[in-house]
Amino acid sequence: MKKSIIFTKNSTEAAKLQTMDPELAALIDMIGDYTLVLRTDYFKSLIRIIVGQQISVKAAKTIWGRFNSLCETINPAAINVLEDDVIRETGISKPKLIYIKDLTQKILSEEINFKELENMEDEQVIRQLTRVKGVGRWTAEMFLIFSLGRLDVFSANDVGLKRAIKSLYSLASMPVTEEIEELSFKWKPYRSVSSLYLWSALDQKYIK
Repeated sequence: MKKSIIFTKNSTEAAKLQTMDPELAALIDMIGDYTLVLRTDYFKSLIRIIVGQQISVKAAKTIWGRFNSLCETINPAAINVLEDDVIRETGISKPKLIYIKDLTQKILSEEINFKELENMEDEQVIRQLTRVKGVGRWTAEMFLIFSLGRLDVFSANDVGLKRAIKSLYSLASMPVTEEIEELSFKWKPYRSVSSLYLWSALDQKYIK
């Protein structure tokens, strides 16, 4: 059964953001309701995030589609027996193959327990996940938002968020990480929600 979080213009989170930021308020008003469908298959979700690292959304969807068709169920046992060459044929790079295999081994050995992550604070989750090769802070932050549904996560190194903020505030140049991190403080404790609306605005071409 799918789990979702629905944000409406009048929901507590969106309403609070609108009072704190008039530019974001206008964006929320244009986009309206937003539904975050949580990826509750944590192993599959994390692999999907790894696949999408540092490539375009379109390329990530294509490669993920190929990978998803490799086996009936994507789980550690199934991925563990797949030949490296078969995985690479989907378009997954050699480094990402290593990351996926390392994640698989850490789950099989119970070095990482996804159920335990549910009860951890955000920074604890990040520390656990970044023990996996190739899983940096950005990857862990995406997992926090899209799988665990944490509401106050802001990925200051995300290129999409930088683009969205540059456009929303009509900045002359691309903001640096420190600038958007400082800006995000006014969206606490709902920085994930502001991020979702900013990404949605890019997808719907409300901003460029």
